[in-house]
Amino acid sequence: MGRNITLQVIEAQPLQADSEDFRPRPRTSGEEVARAIIKGSREANVGQDLNLTCYVASSFPTPTNNIIRWYHNESHLKYDASVISGHQIEIFQSPNGMFSRLFIRSAQPFHAGKYTCSQNAAESSTIFVQILPSKHPVAMSRTNSAEPLGPSFRLTTLCSTALLFLTVINSRRK
Repeated sequence: MGRNITLQVIEAQPLQADSEDFRPRPRTSGEEVARAIIKGSREANVGQDLNLTCYVASSFPTPTNNIIRWYHNESHLKYDASVISGHQIEIFQSPNGMFSRLFIRSAQPFHAGKYTCSQNAAESSTIFVQILPSKHPVAMSRTNSAEPLGPSFRLTTLCSTALLFLTVINSRRK
């Protein structure tokens, strides 16, 4: 005896802009689901800096203990490991959500791969990054790579965060 089953797809979201893969995104009536959005370059040459910014939009209050986590190829990137790994992570809170910026100084081939940002109350977002061979020899740096990133990093973070915030707000108005 055959039974007819009806499947209703409520909403499908692409895994990434370049992908043909889709995943269902279930929603219940009236439930607001926050989503993480990653902005940044999908390609960098060896020796170039890599910046990825994650924004989690939300119109409901975010708990103060809710932080954005970054993963590289399924491995959690620790906030206090920047001297060893060459990455730095910063988080910013705004009335409309949270921002987190992952900065990698002088990207190397091992930095290539899948980057995911997630937050407890939001759907995660993933981006795939390629590190291409350098077109030009990388100049020797005069700074010690173990030094913490300075004021220029904070200014760049502030500017990129503001730009991402304005882009997201503008897209919500349309």
